[in-house]
Amino acid sequence: MCTAEATASLLQVEETFSACLARIDALILKPLLQAEPTDQKGKENLKLFLLLNDRFQALWNLTEENYRILKQKCSTSESFCIQDVYTVWKGDLFLNLYIQYFVTFANYVVVHGFEHATKSKSEAWKHHKTVLKQFLTDFTSETSMSLALYTVLHKPIRDHIMQYILLLTKLNEVLKEGSEKDVVTSAIKEYMKLESFISQVLDEACFTKSLWKSLGYKFTDMLCVPERRLLEDSKNLPISASTNRSDRILLFDDVLVLIQGNSFQSFDLKLVWVDENCRNKSAPGLYGLRIVTPEETFFLSAKDPQMKAVWQWKLNQAVRQALNGKRDFPLWGKTGEGTEPPSCRFFTYVFKLEGKFKSASYEGEWHWGKPHGKGTLKWRDGRNHVGDFKEGLEHGFGICLVPRRSEDRYDCYKCHWYKGKMRGYGICEYGNDMVYKGYFKDNVRQGFGILENFSAEHPFKYTGQWENDKKNGYGVWEDKDRGERHIGTWLDDHKHGQGIVVTQSGVCYQRTFHADKMV
Repeated sequence: MCTAEATASLLQVEETFSACLARIDALILKPLLQAEPTDQKGKENLKLFLLLNDRFQALWNLTEENYRILKQKCSTSESFCIQDVYTVWKGDLFLNLYIQYFVTFANYVVVHGFEHATKSKSEAWKHHKTVLKQFLTDFTSETSMSLALYTVLHKPIRDHIMQYILLLTKLNEVLKEGSEKDVVTSAIKEYMKLESFISQVLDEACFTKSLWKSLGYKFTDMLCVPERRLLEDSKNLPISASTNRSDRILLFDDVLVLIQGNSFQSFDLKLVWVDENCRNKSAPGLYGLRIVTPEETFFLSAKDPQMKAVWQWKLNQAVRQALNGKRDFPLWGKTGEGTEPPSCRFFTYVFKLEGKFKSASYEGEWHWGKPHGKGTLKWRDGRNHVGDFKEGLEHGFGICLVPRRSEDRYDCYKCHWYKGKMRGYGICEYGNDMVYKGYFKDNVRQGFGILENFSAEHPFKYTGQWENDKKNGYGVWEDKDRGERHIGTWLDDHKHGQGIVVTQSGVCYQRTFHADKMV
């Protein structure tokens, strides 16, 4: 059972905290929410501030609920058990709400939200600016309004988490060994992890905010996203890219960015592979990492192995977390330590550079920067290929649709592929009512095959040999309109050489042909 003293302490803490949240809501949040920004940036920031306010209200409601339950128990003099302590029994709910609040808070920091908010022209906000001083004991005339607002909206909440840890620690000291003590011990660890998480979240946000402040507007406008976090900067941890392709390298939690002059390249981390076992011949004496992406491969070179190791670890952790769709809790914690991202992945990518797949969208499996496994390719002109890929090329069974020009119809190839080209047995259903069943080589009909025309205008069937997409060698032609068959040899799609003609009535005669004509 919980002690009355621990319960009374928690009750007092919740009452004080709830009153503090009420003051912040009335004197800080409500006036700011009345602001009506006219510029686009201000409108975007206001949406984020509205979300921050929603997270704040959720925390306040949970605190009030916890306070009411504690007060009811105290007033009825009932004995307490761990199930009555929300902060423990519903610890996951508390933790998730605090995480959501501080993640949103950090997003607001990144976009310089507090600086914009304190410039609000709202009359209500101007009147309540002085209220900020009441929340800060160390407020001075030199303290900026944005820093004051930043402090007011996070310090009381963060301090409250520390109070939870202290109270739960005191409670834990008086509990006897058993399941309740184990539950409280586990809760203390989770709240301590939460405090570590908040520290890292805010540090990353300030680190990222400083970057946007130092970069030009062009880069900031194109790269700054509230949720994006800077994890490493080559200005802080020196590393260079091969062939002088960048002045600065930035690792974010979702992209790797190379800046050169007034331009930059960004690479989605979900499709970045890091190879440490490589040698950059163009940079002897340096320690390199080979970076593989769908269309480009380049090297990052460090001057010493320690610097290379740090970049390698951070890159791999960032890639792994990007693939998982979430960061470790706590950030960069032991959860992910030593875990390298998988070399096989599933993702969608649009090819941009010149080549066979230019402008095509590929959705499917990847391995070291190349389509590998099951996937689908779609081109803007309507072509698409569904099937197996190997090392970046169609390889194995696949189905390919090719639109016919000036017709609303497709040629459908169901075939085996080898290194990007049709090879082996396949079936092609052409958009002009013809069907080929036979063998291919290097994308053309080659070997034995049957071509049949099902159109009403001129139905026919050819069964025989093909070479370089044409009828070549021995074959049988059936003219279904006339009921005739030609059995003989062919050359470049024409009857050529000895042949036998069988008429509809069954009469056979042998002839010699040259370019479809009897001689």
